[in-house]
Amino acid sequence: MGELSKTDPQKYIEGSPNSKKKGQPQPVAGGAVGMPSNPTQSLTPEQSPHEDILRQVQQPGGNLPMPVMVDQPVMIDGTRAASPDEYFDPFAVPRPKRREKIWNREIKGFRVFLDYAYIHGIGQIKNYRFEYGTSMGYQFNPIFYVGVGTSYAMTLNKKDSSLPVFINPRINFLDENTTPFWDVKVGYSVAMGKGFYFSTSLGMSMAKKGKSAWNIGLVYSYQNAKYYEWSETEPRERVGVKPTYHGLALKLTYEFGIGR
Repeated sequence: MGELSKTDPQKYIEGSPNSKKKGQPQPVAGGAVGMPSNPTQSLTPEQSPHEDILRQVQQPGGNLPMPVMVDQPVMIDGTRAASPDEYFDPFAVPRPKRREKIWNREIKGFRVFLDYAYIHGIGQIKNYRFEYGTSMGYQFNPIFYVGVGTSYAMTLNKKDSSLPVFINPRINFLDENTTPFWDVKVGYSVAMGKGFYFSTSLGMSMAKKGKSAWNIGLVYSYQNAKYYEWSETEPRERVGVKPTYHGLALKLTYEFGIGR
């Protein structure tokens, strides 16, 4: 701020008690310290480097000009203008932020399961079988999988073999490298012992390395069959037979991902 002249009797009083420092401006009636007596007078460039957004207003009960922001519109998202009051609302309810679920295992995508099991027959009609099959489907996340597949159950005691085609939902209970699982297969045998097929298993998925893993589970198997045989009485004729095979199995499964 420039130094005031001593010759101005309205802004400088020579010899007053407050004029110990040479050239110090003193308050006078109707004015303010170092400020123009006329509140409508424009500020000098030294006093207001941003005079395009500041203006002086006369405050009630005093003569001190106060700089205030000019009510200029602001742009929101580059699409519309709003006043400063509309730009920020301190009473607005904050919107919850969406956070993406972070999985411990990145196994999303197409996946293949290879099953090997020995089925021990139980019930009135026992059919001991060796079963191997495959299932291919999509792993939506580390928890849920659904696919389709087929298996071949070869009889070991001259009963019926079967070739079921099934759908295969599967659930991993934990998002961990070692987790219990529940596997279900529901379908129909299209060859040999034709009929409804159902298999379910509970077990552990473990030893995961990248996108592959080994599973071991306890299985319950149910298979309807239908075949014909000749009667022993005369006249001999073909008689339809519809046995039902129940079995328990210990199953070993290898799973791996396809693609990325």
